[in-house]
Amino acid sequence: MYPKLTVVALMGLCSVALSAADAGPPLAQANFYVAPAGDDTSQGTFADPFATIERAQEAVRLLVAEGLVAEVRVCLRGGVYALDHTLELGPQDSGTADHGVTYMRYPGEEVRVMGATELQAEWFTPVAASSPVWGRIDPLARGHLMQIDLPAHGISEFGVLNKRGFWNQGGPSGLEVFFNQEPMQLGRWPDKVPYSEADGNVLSSTGWVVTERGLDKTRFTYTGTRPERWSRAEEVWVHGLFKNGWADTHLQVTDIDTAAKVMTLASEPYYGLAGDRPYYAENLLEEITVPGEWYLNRATGILYFWPPSPLPQGEIYVSYFAGNSENWADPLVHLNNASHVTFDGIVFEMTRAGLVRIEGGTDNQLANCVLRNAGMHAALISGSNNGLDRCEISGVGNYGVELNGGDVVSLAPANNYVRNCHIHHYARWCWTVTPAVRLMGVGQVAEHNHIHHSPHEGIMFRGNDHRIEFNDIHDVCQWVDDAAAIGSPGRDWRHRGTRIRYNFVHDVGSKLPRRGFGTHGIYLDCTLSGSEVFGNVLYDIAGFAVFLNGGRDNLIENNIFVKCAGALAASACGISVLKPDTDLDLVKQLASINYRRPPYSTSYPKLAVVPDNWAELQDPASNWLYPEGSTFSRNMGWQNGIWAKEINWGFGGTGALTKFKIENNVEDADPCFTDEPALDLSLDPTSPALAIPGFQPIPFDEIGITPEPGNADTPDRLGRAFCPSSSSRPVAFARLILSE
Repeated sequence: MYPKLTVVALMGLCSVALSAADAGPPLAQANFYVAPAGDDTSQGTFADPFATIERAQEAVRLLVAEGLVAEVRVCLRGGVYALDHTLELGPQDSGTADHGVTYMRYPGEEVRVMGATELQAEWFTPVAASSPVWGRIDPLARGHLMQIDLPAHGISEFGVLNKRGFWNQGGPSGLEVFFNQEPMQLGRWPDKVPYSEADGNVLSSTGWVVTERGLDKTRFTYTGTRPERWSRAEEVWVHGLFKNGWADTHLQVTDIDTAAKVMTLASEPYYGLAGDRPYYAENLLEEITVPGEWYLNRATGILYFWPPSPLPQGEIYVSYFAGNSENWADPLVHLNNASHVTFDGIVFEMTRAGLVRIEGGTDNQLANCVLRNAGMHAALISGSNNGLDRCEISGVGNYGVELNGGDVVSLAPANNYVRNCHIHHYARWCWTVTPAVRLMGVGQVAEHNHIHHSPHEGIMFRGNDHRIEFNDIHDVCQWVDDAAAIGSPGRDWRHRGTRIRYNFVHDVGSKLPRRGFGTHGIYLDCTLSGSEVFGNVLYDIAGFAVFLNGGRDNLIENNIFVKCAGALAASACGISVLKPDTDLDLVKQLASINYRRPPYSTSYPKLAVVPDNWAELQDPASNWLYPEGSTFSRNMGWQNGIWAKEINWGFGGTGALTKFKIENNVEDADPCFTDEPALDLSLDPTSPALAIPGFQPIPFDEIGITPEPGNADTPDRLGRAFCPSSSSRPVAFARLILSE
């Protein structure tokens, strides 16, 4: 056990720095130091640092217990801090509004907190022709494939592959391989774009194969002969969009009948199984065909790996941290009702579970941090006034950040936030319903972020009164359909008041061979109502710039739509999907929050007049289930395929656009951008948009990550230069799954 130190002794050991403030007395600051080569029996000073974060945490708790009289800084010296259990901080670790507690990297040094262990290059040996697996290895990999006996080096717990996908993170991932801080790809087929194979039904432009037809809930037929290579494979998995382009599933294959060309799955994919749907096979030694692929035989513990570069030239880690065995959702770091705690400049990385959870509490922040290469999510945040500022997120298995909190009865906002963050190449494992930022509850904020390269959405929201502003979002929704860069699944009339303002959404389009319902810029789905879409620039969208699927009282104003398949789509789907005794029972939804009384009646007066019984709601003369009350005005368009279109997928309702107030739009005129080739879509003073009555100039120069004054390392206005670490985007993920 550590030697017991009194608070007086601790304060004597701390260095107290007096910093000049703009106003008020100097601020006392207590510093503790931690270094990988330190000693937990030491004094925690600069010259005599602790060895672990937990030891510094104990020292901080003594100060908190006596009442903080100074700011507390735990300075971590550069190096790796590997955790085998969750770093848990609670009320006893909290600062105050006057004196916060900060865990920070020492200036100029890189601090890495991880749930992984390093493998040494000399532990690997080449796979030789005498190996019992030589006959299974693709000729392309022979001479390149390396192997390591993990149990011989103390690594024997490998985890498992799980069914996961649509709305199901599936628990922690199994062991993963990371080379030079990038996630490597399980051996899979097809694995590189473009790909051609004469004997298979391969879509060379997408890197997918397709099911020929579905036989029942768990079996489908395939074409070609490729699966004949897998007869000795230990554990074949497939990942695909087996019925709908918005619901993916990873599933184990239990049988392959190569004579009948039938593949049998362990269970039914989410939403079922159909023919002519895209998938790929994974977890195959036989399909290691490009650098960066790997395979682990869980029975023998032998890991096979084709390194992207010679092993001595890089670092190689395998993840082990999977959370508490009783709660797989436990992340690497958990703030559980702590307050006024900051993590500044730290890299959190390489776990099978999530990285950070802030649960409850107030005024906690991750600033200038890197969150990368998790098996699950990067950050899960609730409480109030908690968030991320100037962080980078990449390579996570599922979504980037979820913000929740606030009170749905009083509409008190949580004010949790993600701002000035660079979020890219996320959702490696679960492709659908895994956005960069998910907003839930009441009053969350996503602003000034740069979001790009993902299978599904950039920002997804449910709940009330969120702010989605000044974000630069592009190259999202790459492998799905019926999705958008910014969207909400809707399905709840209680959810209103979200503002989507001044975002630059561009270069959005699915690379699937069939786009289904399409990929859009902003998508208010399934009767979502009472939202504002104002002052956004939507450019080069494969689907519609804005899609309103049956909602009421939505304001679409002052936007610029250029080179999209269409500017506006609207439907009247509410006429058929809103029904009693279903999950879309409006009467039951609205009764739960007394929507005719404050604060709902004052915040959303148009909601307060909605009838509280189905007889009136379904009266054909009432139009309550139609998208009435929406406005489409003062918008500028140019070179779009369609200006406004009514969508009717057999919902039984028509005339959606007749319910809109449409006025003062310019459908097709050159908006006179400052420099379109450079994507500077600010408006020249001669722009016809500025002549639209009531049109307000869009502050395009403010979109994206905001540069820090005096810091040469901060990004340009669109965030493209922003990177708080030396890491690059995950090469293997980009090469094998997403387009460049």
